[in-house]
Amino acid sequence: MHVEDMKLEPELVDKQTIAILPFKNMSSDPENEYFADGVTEELIIALSRIERLKVISRTSAMRYKTTSKGAIEIARELTADTLVEGSVRKAAAQVRISVQLIDGRDEGNLWAQTYDRKLDDIFAVQTEIAEKVVEALQVKLQESERRVLRKRPTSSSEAYSLYLKGRFHLTRYSEAEVRKAAELFEQATKLDDRFASAYAMTAQCDMFLGFFGFVAPSEGLEKARPLLRRALEIDDRLDIAHMLMGRLLMDADWDWSGAEAEFRRAIEMSPNSAEAHYRYALLLNNLLRNAEALAEIKIAEGLDPLSVAVSQVAGSIFYSAGRNGEAIERLRRAIEIDPNAAFAHDNLGLVLCQEGKVDEGLGEIKKALELDPNNVGFMTDLCYAYASAGMTAKAREILVKVEADQERKNAVHVPPVALAGMFSCTGQTDKALQWLEKAFQEHSPYLCTLNVERWFDGIRTDPSFVSLLGRVGLGQKATAPGNTQATTVESRTDRLASNLLRLGYHRVEDKLSIVLGENVSFRLIAYNEDSSEYIVCDYSEQATKSAVEGFVDKLKLLSRSNFDYRVRLGVLLSDVEPPSDVKEYANKLAGTKYPLHVVSDPDKVSENVP
Repeated sequence: MHVEDMKLEPELVDKQTIAILPFKNMSSDPENEYFADGVTEELIIALSRIERLKVISRTSAMRYKTTSKGAIEIARELTADTLVEGSVRKAAAQVRISVQLIDGRDEGNLWAQTYDRKLDDIFAVQTEIAEKVVEALQVKLQESERRVLRKRPTSSSEAYSLYLKGRFHLTRYSEAEVRKAAELFEQATKLDDRFASAYAMTAQCDMFLGFFGFVAPSEGLEKARPLLRRALEIDDRLDIAHMLMGRLLMDADWDWSGAEAEFRRAIEMSPNSAEAHYRYALLLNNLLRNAEALAEIKIAEGLDPLSVAVSQVAGSIFYSAGRNGEAIERLRRAIEIDPNAAFAHDNLGLVLCQEGKVDEGLGEIKKALELDPNNVGFMTDLCYAYASAGMTAKAREILVKVEADQERKNAVHVPPVALAGMFSCTGQTDKALQWLEKAFQEHSPYLCTLNVERWFDGIRTDPSFVSLLGRVGLGQKATAPGNTQATTVESRTDRLASNLLRLGYHRVEDKLSIVLGENVSFRLIAYNEDSSEYIVCDYSEQATKSAVEGFVDKLKLLSRSNFDYRVRLGVLLSDVEPPSDVKEYANKLAGTKYPLHVVSDPDKVSENVP
């Protein structure tokens, strides 16, 4: 069985997929647009907490706000079985909500209702709509789910209105809009000091401002901490608060197990939260748990297929896993959705450069800098791309320019990790390590990606860098929650995979890995010269000749050519020698030109792998 077959989207099996389309604002006042959007989003959030449903996320659903497409076409694009459409008319203290449930196959009307209520009754109306939709879909609610649906988020309709306005501004994603959102959320908490969601959203604003450099990252994270604690103190089942706490524990505290527990809790509370899944995928990616990261990001893709953020994160995770073709596909999809997606252009450029398409790749990174001229991460990526392509002089020019810019008054702040990356790319190891140490002293959240950031490939085996990884908690592979078993073999094989990537080998292991038994004893690595890919296959002590034959069959399918001598085979030993028949057979298959390469120390892979 393939690893992907075992892990891919287990939560989404046999679930009905539903998309809640943007409710139309039928009010005479266009300022009430926030209320229609809020009703839409609250219904998405409510239904997302139903375990037996797969709910398309807000980002994808909102792309149909001004569409002229019919229900069947929308359902096909979102792979949704049913759609919810509606309208909202708000006037003074009165509200009218019309809603209908539509079959995505034939546009048949499955249920419809109009509600005329006072604004104070909005919570009861939203609960009733959610329950009626679930009933029409013949989904049985668990009692805990019913309690969550019927729970009022706040006792104040005025606070709730401020909260919805805050969410409306937050989705605009500019500094001014996010600051306005934070003000509105804070006003809501002053009206109701037990409004957990408003505390959590204020924290999200602070984290946004820190992540994008509008305030110092540490300032944003530390302002968010007490707000999230307060939110969870009020409501321990609030999924958004658990998800944000996971981000905080990862970025601010480097508490990997604590962050993982929070992400898993968020997913438990809201299994349809695409953001929780892709944030968890990023954590797993930082820990080099590639198969799990890929499984999580694929769940997020299914939940939010038209999200630029999800496609960008998916592209970066596939890139980290060495699956460049799939990374390119995701990043091009993000650019198709939004041609101004700077992060997608940047990462696409990196992947294309690694694929040997240097001119095209450099063009994409430069496009990213045109869209976001002050993004120091993009500058560092351009420095890395030049250095990797042998254009050392151009790489140094970028470093010199950034250093000169730093001396100007009001210059864009360059994070120490970025400067370390530029020094590393240009071969100045001592300075790179000095700036990394400065980043450590500042407790920079950007150190979270040390395991996967390509800037540091040239110094990855330096003792000081290895020591830093250990101090950040990234020196060994983390165990899954509740798993106290030693992970020596797994961490060694992942280190080998990482080092092979550094040498230009490309990984497609999650398509072709075959795990025999629970305890992996060694790993076969094949390098296909036709496709410039290497394939990894894990075996237990009991691996047999037939198992290796199966591995070779997979290689034949992948290469679409005769096996012959085009494949190099390698074995990473753990604590045991591979069975002699496997070793002999692998040598026979590889031929005398490419004999079996035994690698006992993953950190010395360059000395053992051709």
